[in-house]
Amino acid sequence: MLSGIGPREKLERHGIPVRVPLHGVGANLQDRYEIGVDREFPVIKDCDFQAPEPGAEPDRCYRAWQCGEGLYTTAVVGITRKSHPSLDTPDLFIFGGPFDFRGYYPGYSRELTRHRDRFTWAILKSRTHNTNGRVRLRSTDPRDTPLVNFHYFAKGTDEEARDLDAMVSAVKFVRSMNRSADSVIRKELWPGEEVGDTESVRRFGTGRGMGPSRVLQLQDGPGPMIPRRSWTAYSGYAVWTACGSSTPRSSPEFPASSSPFRST
Repeated sequence: MLSGIGPREKLERHGIPVRVPLHGVGANLQDRYEIGVDREFPVIKDCDFQAPEPGAEPDRCYRAWQCGEGLYTTAVVGITRKSHPSLDTPDLFIFGGPFDFRGYYPGYSRELTRHRDRFTWAILKSRTHNTNGRVRLRSTDPRDTPLVNFHYFAKGTDEEARDLDAMVSAVKFVRSMNRSADSVIRKELWPGEEVGDTESVRRFGTGRGMGPSRVLQLQDGPGPMIPRRSWTAYSGYAVWTACGSSTPRSSPEFPASSSPFRST
């Protein structure tokens, strides 16, 4: 938009000469939703989840693995699930592992394994219904951060709250699995046992609990803005977008996984 390509009224508001008026630039910003259901899992407290240093004594889980037994012989557990029977394909991806995931924030990766007695079911909602996210210029200074608003849940285009209902149903599903393992899993830490009934989970999700993955999609009208290649010429001007912007809808589960194929 700083180069003069975008919605005319947005550019003129900042005094930017309009070179190519494209209404869809900065629109159709989409996202996934994620939430972790984290519980204490004391049986893994003594497991380092890495090979021992040379000369160091291996932990008990590593010794069991050397015999073909124990926790290290398993992989991360993954489940695909439909939030509603009418769907053609699953829209929920649920995977569990020995980490403490409570959303994305500065330094979150360091917190994942700081506690060794945690197990999280990470719930990912793909194929979301909200396409009302927007990116706007804050100023004409290229060093200034843009104004980004995803318009989550009720503020977006998902007026029937299908995404939120799907996430709530997934939390209930995960909790039902956890109840069957109460002999080895302790109390729920996130969202927490106080967030118990359906309405509490909905409020938690719309308030702060269901984190974004921030996938930018740019669109002009009903089709993708950049249909085949990352560079497209409009009246002699080249327009560059991220690889994730090459389709009008975001990739289902992990958007980064398909980006290298689009960039070739």
